[in-house]
Amino acid sequence: MSPAALARRHGGELARFLTVGALSALLNTLIIVALTELLAIDYLVSYAICFVMVNCFGFILNRRWSFALSDPAGRWEMARYYLIATFATLIAMSASRLMVLLGLPYGPAVFLSAGVLAPINYFAHRVFSFRIGAEN
Repeated sequence: MSPAALARRHGGELARFLTVGALSALLNTLIIVALTELLAIDYLVSYAICFVMVNCFGFILNRRWSFALSDPAGRWEMARYYLIATFATLIAMSASRLMVLLGLPYGPAVFLSAGVLAPINYFAHRVFSFRIGAEN
């Protein structure tokens, strides 16, 4: 299937996923900055602290709104979602650490690192987390 056909077929779904992702990245960044600035916690530790909370928000919104799944969540669906989120978070933490070492403030670095992973996360969650096949 051509990229144009994929965009037509999954454009709305992808737009909703990116909206949830942007909201999650913003929430993640705000929590990290708040924990780091108000409680003097290292930003990477703050990153780990807000991981569960923000990914729970993302799971619920992506399942119900982005991918419009209405059936009850499968037994392992959230576990698969968190597995993808764990790998993505480790990559994002590494990328944000590199950006900070290169001189970018940690707030923008955290936000940008999430955006870079968005397309990969979309396909990983669609295919692996929620088991939505190519026919859909």
